[in-house]
Amino acid sequence: MERRKFLIGVGGASLGSGALVGSGAFSAMRAERPVSIQVSEDPGALVGLDRCPGSDNAKYAGVDDDGELFVDISEKPNEGDGVNGDSVYLFHEVFRVCNQSDHSICLWVERENGWPEVDSGPSKGDPRVDFYLGADPDDSILGASNGHELDSGDCVCIGIKTNTVGLTSAEADTILEPVGDDINLRADSECPDGVEQPPQENECVPCSVSESDGNEDFLTIESVDDSNFPEVTVTARVETDAGGDGDLKAEDFTLCETFEGDNFGQDPTVAFAGEDERAEADVMILMDTSGSMDDEDGKFPNAKDGAETLVNNLGPGVNVGLAQFPRDGSGTPDAEVLDPLGTDKTDIKSSIDSLTADGGTPMEDGINVSQQELENNGRDVPAFMVVLANGVESFSSDAKAAANTAKGDGTTIISIAYGDDADEELMLGISSPPKNGDDDDAIQAGDENAFVGGQDDIANIFEDIGEIISGTYALTYQTCNPDPSDSTREVLLHVEDSQDSRVATDTKEYTLPST
Repeated sequence: MERRKFLIGVGGASLGSGALVGSGAFSAMRAERPVSIQVSEDPGALVGLDRCPGSDNAKYAGVDDDGELFVDISEKPNEGDGVNGDSVYLFHEVFRVCNQSDHSICLWVERENGWPEVDSGPSKGDPRVDFYLGADPDDSILGASNGHELDSGDCVCIGIKTNTVGLTSAEADTILEPVGDDINLRADSECPDGVEQPPQENECVPCSVSESDGNEDFLTIESVDDSNFPEVTVTARVETDAGGDGDLKAEDFTLCETFEGDNFGQDPTVAFAGEDERAEADVMILMDTSGSMDDEDGKFPNAKDGAETLVNNLGPGVNVGLAQFPRDGSGTPDAEVLDPLGTDKTDIKSSIDSLTADGGTPMEDGINVSQQELENNGRDVPAFMVVLANGVESFSSDAKAAANTAKGDGTTIISIAYGDDADEELMLGISSPPKNGDDDDAIQAGDENAFVGGQDDIANIFEDIGEIISGTYALTYQTCNPDPSDSTREVLLHVEDSQDSRVATDTKEYTLPST
């Protein structure tokens, strides 16, 4: 695959009043302590710009005849490999900035025309190009609010991240190349707006609650998504009147994380998935369209009517998508997304109504394409996959393995074993764990995330699923301990529903993706 070039110039560095001080040459130091750099007689160069010494990625940087730093990441012999589409590249320690003034300065990178952003998927909203300190891509210096304080005589190396996820290589060219036209490295006498630098990690403070605080049974942690660690998202269901209506606020939740034998408080943002205009969730409906779905009168039409009932019960803040297996009713071991997340609900119902039944049951493919759609076009809100299937798997499908991967990435899977021939054990196995009872009993009781149904009650089942989605909250936080060496952690969530004077606590373990 051809690698694409990424070419920028970092110029116009300014100090305080805006005097041009960026230069590849280093001035004589005006500081009490020495630094180990070569100097030249250029007293105007209060900020020194050069390649990062000792770094393999220094080959991407240089200083031109005008004393302006440039970065060239393109396909050239012994120089660079470029960047491709649909990829994330981290170039640690590319160039170095040295403060050669006699006082501290604040450094940040800005762009006159703003930054192009990723427009879908888990990294939605992230800049396509980011600059960070050294080898830590989480330590961004984009914008004045991320300014880095650099003491007199100190130097820091800067890394570059490119994110072309969702783009072809040609599209990456179109977006990345113009970025370099107006990037500026800014140096001011102090960090604006009271920004304290260098950035500090979240302070770990002891948790204010314990597992014994609140033993009522109305709270369930559905899943823990650690795929973007150190960012973690906890999806939880709160079955109280206020919880189901979305009336609980961030202050009603206490979230803690256990590592190194102790419990520490975290600071989450809270999003609600319900039926009113405030609610937000992403829901993929996955329908079995194999031939056995149409083996008796009314079976397939009733299933489609039930799915349309679910769509009707989800509010305007809920993005819905539709997938089927097999693809186009062709009987091949494949599946497809018919309507991506966010499709108009009238169009979703029209697609459901036009489904036809034919072929085998490649459920694994259906789960995989649905999860891919949630990852590519989902938002930072609770994610659900509702799977209706009749019969047993075919084409050597492994739906349980696919479901475990999806659940590990934070998706709540709700299954419906539909009809007399449905594999109830399999459908229980792919669903997210129930809140009450043993797993073996859950599907018989229709408890929580696994349902058994036929033509007569399928509409009611889909209504129940709408209620399950309605009471779900997504709590997202940056862990105060990003050290991945502590691989297994436990999340503790505590809810105080003041409207009903009820208190509950639940816990769930997760294992870091790096392990």
